[in-house]
Amino acid sequence: MEDPLLAADQFGELCKGDVWLRLTFGIIDRISQAEIDRVVDSAVDMFLARYAA
Repeated sequence: MEDPLLAADQFGELCKGDVWLRLTFGIIDRISQAEIDRVVDSAVDMFLARYAA
């Protein structure tokens, strides 16, 4: 991994997905654990697809 700080930043952004924006702008006021799991699992899959050795 050439730039671990960039990778960490990208992972954090992936984990937020659109959930953070929807909560921030009041589109939704709660998020289910299932939705959190779905977004985080997807973020991990994408991150590993790019950075897994």
